[in-house]
Amino acid sequence: MITKYINVRLIDADTDIKGVLATDGSTIIYAGSEDNCPHFDEYNTVDCKGNILMPSFIDLHCHLRDPGYPQKETIETGMRAALKGGYTTLCAMANTMPVCSTVDVIQANLDKAKSLDLCRLIQAGAAGEGLKDENQS
Repeated sequence: MITKYINVRLIDADTDIKGVLATDGSTIIYAGSEDNCPHFDEYNTVDCKGNILMPSFIDLHCHLRDPGYPQKETIETGMRAALKGGYTTLCAMANTMPVCSTVDVIQANLDKAKSLDLCRLIQAGAAGEGLKDENQS
């Protein structure tokens, strides 16, 4: 079923217009002015009352602190907070315990994030052993 979002402000890197967004549930099939919107035989209408629709944000530097410091933040609490603010992709820093400096620790975080199915996680890895500037052997 088509859902047509009307009376919406559409904003992206190139656009800032009052218009219409139509989806088939998983895919945007139209975004633009009301005048150019194609006709749909059957659709649900959602009045956005002038609210803004825009692409989600990417946080290129966050501290999820998982594993090791759950009292500060976990992957789940960080992702839930991110979603509330419009972020759907997070790049987590490596300062965890153990430090995200091995494939096993990084993969464990990626697997945990995938199982939560909240946000996309890009897990940064430390280049040296621990958080030192020295190379691993």
